[in-house]
Amino acid sequence: MFSTLLSDSFIFFRNHFSAIAAIILPIIIPFEIFSALYQHLIASDGYALADQLILMIIGLMIYPIYAGGLVFFIVSVLRREPIDNNTAWRMAWANWSRYLLVTVMITVAVMFGLSLLIVPGIILGARLAFSEFEVLLGGNDPVTAISKSWQLTREYMWYLAGGFILFTVALYAPYILLEYISSPDSPLYWATSSVLNVLVALFGALYTVFAFRIYDLVKPQTPPETE
Repeated sequence: MFSTLLSDSFIFFRNHFSAIAAIILPIIIPFEIFSALYQHLIASDGYALADQLILMIIGLMIYPIYAGGLVFFIVSVLRREPIDNNTAWRMAWANWSRYLLVTVMITVAVMFGLSLLIVPGIILGARLAFSEFEVLLGGNDPVTAISKSWQLTREYMWYLAGGFILFTVALYAPYILLEYISSPDSPLYWATSSVLNVLVALFGALYTVFAFRIYDLVKPQTPPETE
């Protein structure tokens, strides 16, 4: 079953690659350009923690727009009424504050779990994987969404964890290679890492596609109407 879930997710991603890219790239590319320029021209010497925090906050602010838009696009395809990127962004923006809050809560929980010998973080990431769907599609507040995700993921936890681990290894292995072939202070390093960041954001959509593939097994959706 695990291989089928993965296969279905890859096929969906491949078949709708252009639409997914149209939702993610117009937001993430300007951010990566700004991030690169900020680090080289604006940030203080040594790239202090405060400078990193500024970029993290900006990245967190824009994440709900393209990530939420991706969710709404997926469900629109399942309804055989695909929406365009502007509609996806608009629907995501309408849920921005709740999605931002649930994202922060999940990130803190998973980071705490990863600090406890990694495995608890993986388990938490899997058990909370449906939270975003419950916020965006179920209209739940973040706390309720997390609670429902915890209940709904029980049976499929290891499928979710396995998929997330596989995607993470594939997406982040190039960063390890980059550390060996280029100096962190070189222009090549910064340029390559920026490109990798864009690719991770784009292909990271597989996390959402895969999680939703399982979510739809557990709780088939009647997606909300587009505005």
